[in-house]
Amino acid sequence: MALRISREETGMKKKFIRSAAAILVLILALSFVFSGCSGKKEGEDGTTEMPSDAVEAIQTLKLPYSKADKLNPFTATSMLNQQLMTLIYDGLFALDKNYNPKPLLASNYSRSGRTLTVSLASAKFSDGSSVSPSDVVASFESAKKSPAYKTRLANFSSAKVSGNSVVFSLGDDDPYAVNCLTFAVTKRGSTDDGAAGRGRYTYKSENGVGYLKASNARGDFSPKKTSITLYDVKDLSMLKYTLAIGNISFAFDDLRSGAYTRYSASVADIQMNNLVYLTFNKSSSALSSEKVRQAIALAVDRAKLADESFQGHAKAAYTPFNPDWSAVADKDYTVKTDLEAAGKLLDEAGYTSKNDATRADANKKQLALRIVVNKDNGFKAAAAQSIKEMLEKLKISVTVSELGEKDYRAAVASGKFDMYIGEVKLTDNMSLSPLLKSGGSVAYGINTSGAASTAYSAFLSGSSDLNTFIEAFNADMPFVPLCYRSGIAIYTRTLKYGNKNHINDIYADIDSWDFH
Repeated sequence: MALRISREETGMKKKFIRSAAAILVLILALSFVFSGCSGKKEGEDGTTEMPSDAVEAIQTLKLPYSKADKLNPFTATSMLNQQLMTLIYDGLFALDKNYNPKPLLASNYSRSGRTLTVSLASAKFSDGSSVSPSDVVASFESAKKSPAYKTRLANFSSAKVSGNSVVFSLGDDDPYAVNCLTFAVTKRGSTDDGAAGRGRYTYKSENGVGYLKASNARGDFSPKKTSITLYDVKDLSMLKYTLAIGNISFAFDDLRSGAYTRYSASVADIQMNNLVYLTFNKSSSALSSEKVRQAIALAVDRAKLADESFQGHAKAAYTPFNPDWSAVADKDYTVKTDLEAAGKLLDEAGYTSKNDATRADANKKQLALRIVVNKDNGFKAAAAQSIKEMLEKLKISVTVSELGEKDYRAAVASGKFDMYIGEVKLTDNMSLSPLLKSGGSVAYGINTSGAASTAYSAFLSGSSDLNTFIEAFNADMPFVPLCYRSGIAIYTRTLKYGNKNHINDIYADIDSWDFH
């Protein structure tokens, strides 16, 4: 009887052979490096040249991607492939680590009310054709529907060609809308993987194997690595293993699991735009008092949460905005923990404590609160327990309900909480609309017609400034900004990794990447 081998078995064998081959090359390379001199003849210096194929294997820059997903900026759904888009495509603007827009395909822009006018610079796609306003409009229309860009472009209603410019219309006021014009621009009508764009690299494929090749379309990009191998990672949980055996040189982990895994590689934190917050339920009788909300905010040690509960992979937040954002980065908004002041606020709100008993109101109803948290996220579960301990110092009775993700989401959506720990990834214009606007995606329990929301609308319209909004927010305190999370860049110890990379471009200084 003939033995039948399935495609899956064949694929597994090929994958094993490739991995084994890679390991063998490394072993051979190391054997040459550490070979002794006992067999040398008189007059020899004892050095041995490493085989060229071993050198090439060690010196090749290898990045992870998903072969099952598209390498098209408007259809890619995986985090790995979306991260590669900044290498292959330029947008009108790029953001630096402080969220300042820098022109790429744009030459300049102007804003008037709810209209943005962007003039184009002279630029060519990787196929040599010129970038036109029509290409930008077509890309915008695709981006509006794409997994990667649709959220940041939600407030953009239309785009139209006007000479050598593109005119964008906004649905609502937004002084920082230009920060959202970072979507990839591709040649109109080009829909395949590696569609023509103007980026630092272009996507190529030979015999079903994908790689990136340095492009001269920009004209100012001279990388040390002109070719990058792409390695198919089918499961993000395999990144650690894939890096350890040398199949990839670099990876980014956003720590969404809520746990930090130690890597046998070099690691660098990259600050993200993910706000972790403690929301108050407006329907809670006790939390309807702004003094109670202010007291809780004063009692929560945000720096401690960032350092301990999030194991240092977060930065304390004292405003709702990312502390790295240039609009707040050079100002000191630090709120020091002050239990004495917090206690006075609770007294003024009518919640007092006698003989160290739990605080209660005039009707002897105890101040008892329930925090809901997703137990599947270790960082947040630890933060909830820490907040419980902090509030108990104020003689507040606190219960932590650790729920599985499905039950957690149901409890939050139905308002079955006094407080809950949540997280939202803000768009690059630092929009708080998901939290403060009616119908916001995470506005659960928040009074979206309250003082903070009203002040936010005034700030967006230009009738008040940022500091005025922050003061109004702190007085109303609809939620406590706890921290902004970090992800981690993981790379082989032999890779010379730069220090200019940030969440808006984790490959910001890839031109200088090389190996020791």
